[in-house]
Amino acid sequence: MINYIISKLRLLLNPDPIPTQYALKYISDAYSGKQFDEKIINIVREYINPGKTKILDLGAGPGLYCKRFYDLGAFVTWHDISAKYKISAFTLMKSNKQNWNFKLDIIDNIEGEYDIIFNRVCWYYCLNDNKFLKSIYNGLNDSGVFIGVLHNENRLGKSYGIKRLLLKIQLILNEKFDIKIGHPPPSKQKINNIFSRYNFSSLKIEDYGLDTLIIFKK
Repeated sequence: MINYIISKLRLLLNPDPIPTQYALKYISDAYSGKQFDEKIINIVREYINPGKTKILDLGAGPGLYCKRFYDLGAFVTWHDISAKYKISAFTLMKSNKQNWNFKLDIIDNIEGEYDIIFNRVCWYYCLNDNKFLKSIYNGLNDSGVFIGVLHNENRLGKSYGIKRLLLKIQLILNEKFDIKIGHPPPSKQKINNIFSRYNFSSLKIEDYGLDTLIIFKK
């Protein structure tokens, strides 16, 4: 509820919360390959049936992963909160309008059903971890697959003084009471806890560099 109120106030003050300079740098890094992970593309490739698979990219950013999914034969839905990133994705789309959809919204608001839902390193922007997972689950068709790379406590970095204290409070509230203020990443323990509550037909949780790779089939 707290994060929901904060997000509404932020969107009222600034419909695109991504700072321009940050967006430009991120887009530049994405096009140069610095933000691209070929390994995760190869994982997603295994689940794509060309000409049939509908894939939702939650937190799609500049759209480079969407473009690769399109090139592999998927019907792609780009979903992100930033209009700046949407412009970049439109540039990549060019004349391929028939196989692309665009949803400008927070990542929590999932509409429709998909064969694959993809979420890379932006899970922690959701308003609530448990509710977000439920939305993803409901957004998959009966045999749908979720593929995600989630930041965990490894990504917290170093902080000192008041900043460190506030970060600890954020983590404790999210871990112990499911109260999310700001964007603390879920711990590995919480990731295991929330995903293990579902009766998936298959579930894989494993370390992926500093992050956690999740693949489940509904």
